[in-house]
Amino acid sequence: MPNSIPGVAAVVASGVIVLALLAGCSAATPVPPGATDTEVDAYIASKLNSYWQSIQSGRLTADGHFEVPEVSTVAFTTPDTWATVQTSCLQAAGLQAREISGGFTIDDPGDLDATAVSTAQWTCLRQYPVDPR
Repeated sequence: MPNSIPGVAAVVASGVIVLALLAGCSAATPVPPGATDTEVDAYIASKLNSYWQSIQSGRLTADGHFEVPEVSTVAFTTPDTWATVQTSCLQAAGLQAREISGGFTIDDPGDLDATAVSTAQWTCLRQYPVDPR
């Protein structure tokens, strides 16, 4: 079995936490019934901003903000398809990712450092979120 890189377990665990948030387990700001794709997209973006800040800690811009990449939703997923879609997205980003137990793991980051791995994961989460409706 390939060696997993240090810190990826934390990244994967964070992804699972984000999945839980996007799956509607957070009661803080529920998505209203009948929400449009635009409303859901704004909800997902707000949830992922906190995750982005956690993976980019210490990387503030000159004006003291976290620079969030402009990434759009490509397609919504379901809890059943999420891991498969995330794995495919991460593989397209050059990572050796595979599904395990309803989630995924990254076995080899290739030439990417931990920040690049986290950024690739965040990008995939943003492009293919679980639809919280």
